[in-house]
Amino acid sequence: MGIKPDFSEKELYSTIEKELERAHRLTIRALSYLGERLLIEARDRPQDISWIDHTGNLRSSIGFVVVCDGKAEKYGGFTSKGISRSDGSTKSVGKDGKAEGKSLAESLVPKFNRGYALIMVAGMNYAAYVEARENKCVLASSELLARLEMPMLIERLKNQISRGK
Repeated sequence: MGIKPDFSEKELYSTIEKELERAHRLTIRALSYLGERLLIEARDRPQDISWIDHTGNLRSSIGFVVVCDGKAEKYGGFTSKGISRSDGSTKSVGKDGKAEGKSLAESLVPKFNRGYALIMVAGMNYAAYVEARENKCVLASSELLARLEMPMLIERLKNQISRGK
C-alpha cells in the first residue's frame, strides 16, 4: 500500500518550469525597478549638486541593463532629450552619450554569464573625471543607494517567490 500521485511526471515538470519562469520574471522586474530608481538618482538632480549639462551627453549616457546568464534582458536610460528652440522647433541633444552609454553597457553583458546582474554605467569617458576632479556626483550616489536597497530588494523578492501565485 503506497502513495500514488494523481499527476503525471510531465505535469510535475511543467509546474516546475512555470514556477522557474515566474521567478525569472519577478527577478527581472525587481532588478529593473531598482535600475529605474538608480537612474532617477543619477540623472534627476539639480545642477548645483550635479554637473552642468553643456551637451547632454553625460546625462544621456547614463543607463542600466539587467542581465541573466550573459543575456541582456532589459535596458533603461540611455535617452537623449529634446530642447525647445525659440522658433518652436526642437533640437535633440545627447545623441553621442546615448550611443556611448549603451555600447559600454552591452560590452559588459557577457562578463556576467551566470546568474543575474544589474549593470549601471555612465558611458562618457569623462564621467570619472567629473566625479573626481569637479567633486560632482555622477554615479556615486546611485551606487550608495544600490548598496542600501539591494538587501531589502532581495528579501522582498524571496517573499514574492515563496508566496507563489
